[in-house]
Amino acid sequence: SSRQDHTLALVKLSAKSVEQKLFLNSFQHTNIYSFHPRSEYLNTNSIGLIAVNDDGEIEGVNSNARVMLSGIFKDTTNDFFNIFDHFCLILVIYFYVILANHYQQLLHNW
Repeated sequence: SSRQDHTLALVKLSAKSVEQKLFLNSFQHTNIYSFHPRSEYLNTNSIGLIAVNDDGEIEGVNSNARVMLSGIFKDTTNDFFNIFDHFCLILVIYFYVILANHYQQLLHNW
């Protein structure tokens, strides 16, 4: 029923809130970076959190960050900067392909 769906949604939201508070308390000795693909969600419980120590080593990642960085982040990834080196390389290749295709179409249509 819709009442049960609503109750389940509230329980999930509460669990995310508890997870976020536990994460922030557990890693308060580190630098904690929060992110989300949509800026309007940065103040919600759906943000990704990564705890990084002063040496650049990842000490913790919340479940949202694991989902958002799937394919880039692995449990064996220790270096924070390695995550984004790979990510930036993927973006460069992606935009190169898009621009190359766009340029080819411009030449073809001209």
